[in-house]
Amino acid sequence: MPDPGDAPYLLTARGAGQYAVAAATGRLLLTHLWPGTDADAATGVAGKAYGGPVAVATTGLAVEL
Repeated sequence: MPDPGDAPYLLTARGAGQYAVAAATGRLLLTHLWPGTDADAATGVAGKAYGGPVAVATTGLAVEL
């Protein structure tokens, strides 16, 4: 799970990946990245923790569930 030192109420890309593993999800969509965050870097970090498909939400993205 997320590091105890992480800011309260914020989730790192790695933490999101760890939660995705724990929840046995089929894919992970990162949303609300901190301004200036490199989307490719966040995807890579989450992917290392998760191992499944990871994407970053963009303006206008529609996801079929």
